[in-house]
Amino acid sequence: MSSKIEITKYVFRPSAHFSGEKIVLRPLAPGELDFEFHFLIITIATALCSLAWLRCGLPWPKCWLRKYVGCPCPACGATRCALALLRGDLQTSFFNNPFFFASYLVTLVIDLYSGSVLALRLPRIRLNKIPAQEFKRALAILVAVAVLANWFYLFFHQ
Repeated sequence: MSSKIEITKYVFRPSAHFSGEKIVLRPLAPGELDFEFHFLIITIATALCSLAWLRCGLPWPKCWLRKYVGCPCPACGATRCALALLRGDLQTSFFNNPFFFASYLVTLVIDLYSGSVLALRLPRIRLNKIPAQEFKRALAILVAVAVLANWFYLFFHQ
């Protein structure tokens, strides 16, 4: 009797955004980090801590760069953005800090995906045949450009 574990792969071709690379839907491999579980736990814990802070009426931290230098930091408006999102005011939330607005929405989408994958025991989405170093470099450049564009926006709109 063999103790091999067979992993079934479901593959489909994505749009041109992945340069012909494959997106693979597969079960979690043995010993593989359960990204979905960890991401969901960390974001829920962060949200609960933030809501507890708000419920207790504790003061929100002030921006030191704005206080001492007079210019906004890249995260200025992130708290107001989150609070406006909680109230359902999407327009105010976006204008407070567009980068964090997008980050909060992406986090929500990943949480919904993670929760459904964990609850329904669905195959996981994984990028196949993309070198990790190349992916990390591209992601770092994308985030750096987004943060700089957001900071430029904040300089002229807050």
